[in-house]
Amino acid sequence: DLSTAQDLVDSGILDSSALTANGGNLDPTDRVIDHYSQPHREKITTLSPTLAGTHTVRIEVTGYKNSASSGTRVYLTGVTTHEGDQVPLTTPGVQLVKVDEFSSSIAAQEYAMTLNPQGGVSEWYGNWHGQDVDTSFEILVDGSPVTLNNGDIVVPNDSLLIIRKSDGFNSGIDGGAASGATPIAKTTVNYEMKKGVGLDVSYEIEMLTSGTLGKSYSLMESASKTLDKGTTLGYGQDVVMLHYDNSHNAISRSNLAYLWEENGVKASMLYIPEIMETIGGEWYDDNLYLEDRKNDDLNKIYLTRGSVSYAPGHKFTAHGIYVGKVFPQGADSVLARVYPADEPGNDVPGVPNTGVFRLSNEATVSLFATIIAASLIGTILLVYKVLIKI
Repeated sequence: DLSTAQDLVDSGILDSSALTANGGNLDPTDRVIDHYSQPHREKITTLSPTLAGTHTVRIEVTGYKNSASSGTRVYLTGVTTHEGDQVPLTTPGVQLVKVDEFSSSIAAQEYAMTLNPQGGVSEWYGNWHGQDVDTSFEILVDGSPVTLNNGDIVVPNDSLLIIRKSDGFNSGIDGGAASGATPIAKTTVNYEMKKGVGLDVSYEIEMLTSGTLGKSYSLMESASKTLDKGTTLGYGQDVVMLHYDNSHNAISRSNLAYLWEENGVKASMLYIPEIMETIGGEWYDDNLYLEDRKNDDLNKIYLTRGSVSYAPGHKFTAHGIYVGKVFPQGADSVLARVYPADEPGNDVPGVPNTGVFRLSNEATVSLFATIIAASLIGTILLVYKVLIKI
């Protein structure tokens, strides 16, 4: 249930001057959404009619704000019925695009690594893990550079490319990023939304000192716990991802992993075209896996890289393609393996069932590669979420 304007006044969230009795435009019984500290979304059921017929819902930006807020801007990204259908609009020039969210949290799509540079300390380094300071940020729409202000919306015809450059630091060397120290690395990351492909992420990290790379994630994908089933192409079975135990699942030496809703329509994939380059040229036991996260509402795909010593000029690179798809017929009906009744071990306790993919590896990649959107607006929002820290 939504709070009333009077509820928000009584709780100190809204100033009493907003009420009509005090010269404002809100009736005490008006239902009000407080967006403060809700930076990404607010999903609310505003009407559940019990009678058939035409029902009108009016959504109005009041101009008032939470007493702790600094602004009153609101972005309306979609209106849907309870069945999830897009609501047709009659206002000329206004279009709402349904955006399907595949993650309930913000997380990196690229690197997170432990670096121990000469003269420094071993610590995490990455866009979301500290000691990584932006030096430039460029946006290209269909190949042409653009300058965007906060709140601007751009819809490319074919691609939108964001190039982020940064310097890396280490807290053990001259105090690290907070002290204006000498960089230990220079990084360039490209985030490109390609029509008909997906979100294409590639990066190059050039080391400026010698040192050691420890635990490292070359690429990762975050998905909501609603995507509760998954696998990798090199693993023999599908895995249920609802144990909340930080377990590593579907471990394999392969270049594609995906998660999907067992009883829904969404699926999410990470595909690594140049797998050997991305993992440093050598397979080891735990390269690609799905993590059933314990302390947040996420399931994650991780691609790891082995430990290695590096010298000045060494470059760590990676390239991954991220895609989310909605299968109206049900994601499980398309992606889940078939387990033949006569499969050896099928009825033996303790022996994993080994199923066969409904699609070939190539067909699976091709299937996901077609998902990106009829509209690129959804992918723009995805990249905004990727870069929300910047």
